[in-house]
Amino acid sequence: MVYKLSPMDEKMRKLKKVHELWDAVIDIHPVRDIFRDEWIDKNSYDVDHFIPWSFVMNDELWNLMPMDSSLNSSKSNKLPKWNPFFQKFAENQFLMYDLIFDERYPQIRSKYEACFRDNLHSIWAYQELYRKGNSKEEFYHVLEKNMQPVYDSARRQGYQVW
Repeated sequence: MVYKLSPMDEKMRKLKKVHELWDAVIDIHPVRDIFRDEWIDKNSYDVDHFIPWSFVMNDELWNLMPMDSSLNSSKSNKLPKWNPFFQKFAENQFLMYDLIFDERYPQIRSKYEACFRDNLHSIWAYQELYRKGNSKEEFYHVLEKNMQPVYDSARRQGYQVW
């Protein structure tokens, strides 16, 4: 609700901790840009929303992805095609998830926990998606069953596909 009452201001939106989490992930394992199918350059990427911020009005971790900075402005408030981009998005999300619970990388867990206050508000995300023990298939299923209706609703409300 606070996002709807306040001006759309990047300073108010809380992406810094998510960016730090993705930085830490990239330090351990390369991450592919879902649109270019190239490795993300840690020094020149943005954290962007799969489903546009203008529709969801939040900065939830489950909807955020690293993306080549040069493409971010051209994507703007458009939806990526569900196929094939959701699958690639889910792969990156699972990579992050897998590292969050990997005991060899406590710094990833710490960066994830730093996102709690600003980027993890959906009960389903905390209780189902980011719970320890999900297989890759379970993780994808939870992500898809919760994102597909939001994506479809954005389409019905006139959001264009990029």
